[in-house]
Amino acid sequence: GFGPQSATLVIRTSAVTPTPKIPRIVSNNGTSVSVSRDDSIVLSFSITQAMPPVSPDDIVWTITNSSGTFDLGSGEGDNYVFSEDRLTLRIQRARRVDAGTYSVDVSNAVGTASAEITLMVTGVSPQITTPLRNTTVVEGQSLILTCPAVADPSPVFVWRFRGERISTIANKYEIVSNNSVSTLTVVGVGGSDEGDYNCSVSNRFGPDSTSAFITILGPPTFLMTPSEIRD
Repeated sequence: GFGPQSATLVIRTSAVTPTPKIPRIVSNNGTSVSVSRDDSIVLSFSITQAMPPVSPDDIVWTITNSSGTFDLGSGEGDNYVFSEDRLTLRIQRARRVDAGTYSVDVSNAVGTASAEITLMVTGVSPQITTPLRNTTVVEGQSLILTCPAVADPSPVFVWRFRGERISTIANKYEIVSNNSVSTLTVVGVGGSDEGDYNCSVSNRFGPDSTSAFITILGPPTFLMTPSEIRD
């Protein structure tokens, strides 16, 4: 007779070979980013496609600045720290020399791709561009001293006379300051206004200062009175 029949279905599959793809890499920070000097900054990139995959050894970082183009290699001392996959770079303490264009090249057996980002490092310690100069002023005239400086961020200006900070509470002093210059006016100088004047500027990155000695001349004296001259 005919008994129960059983059948075995065999499905044969063939291995699908992935399509080779050239790497594609993008910056996670956009095209440019800025950081204040001495602060930390993270630059990172992502590989959106690559077949075969890209290994960390096939990722090369370079920086281009006013001095040329340099391979970052494994990093610069303790200031540059790379992630294990070498797609992220942390700059521990940004300096002026770290400003530039960072380029990342990634390669596999199919080809090479690259992406870049420009890093701007802001922050400049103050520098007084025109120092104070020793000056002579006639008693009764006004003394005007100007202190220009460049800095980023804008500096704080402080004026001192004989080592003591000048206050505009005293009506004889006028101080006008903006982001790049401060002007001190001493109205109607007298003998007590003779001495050392100092302008100091500072921001988070450092100070600068300049000083000058101001000499006060007494009013002119006549050896002969005007009436004697007329006679």
